[in-house]
Amino acid sequence: IPKPAVLLPNLVLVVIVFLLCVLYCHIEYGLKPFNSKLINYVPQTIVLAYAEEVVFRKYLINLLLNYSKKWIAIIISSLFFALVHYPYGVQRVLIAFVLGLLFGYIYTRTKTLTGTSTAHILWNLVVQNSYGMF
Repeated sequence: IPKPAVLLPNLVLVVIVFLLCVLYCHIEYGLKPFNSKLINYVPQTIVLAYAEEVVFRKYLINLLLNYSKKWIAIIISSLFFALVHYPYGVQRVLIAFVLGLLFGYIYTRTKTLTGTSTAHILWNLVVQNSYGMF
C-alpha cells in the first residue's frame, strides 16, 4: 500500500485531470454548436477516448486497487467517468456509467487498454454520427 505522501499527489492529479475534462466539455460542447467537420471530430474522438481510458481505467483503477477491492475500484472510476459526461445530460451520464463499469471490468481482466480504447472510440464515433455531429 502506497504511503499517504504518495497517495495525495496522485489523487490531486486525478482531480485536476477530471476538472480539465469537465472544463473541456463545457468549452467544446457547451458554448458552441456542433458545426465542425468530420476531419476535426475523428482525431479528436480518438485522442479523447484514449485519454479517458488512460485516466479512468489505467491510472485511476490501478490507484484505487491499492486501497480497495476490484469492484469498488471499478465503480468509483465509473462514477468519475460518468461525471465527466454530465454536460451531455442525465441519459448520457447513465450510459457513461454503465460503459465505465463494462470498460473497467474488461480492463481489470485484460490489463490492457487495447480493447477498451477501441470500443470507446467506436462508441463515440457511432454516438457522434447518430447525433449528426458529422
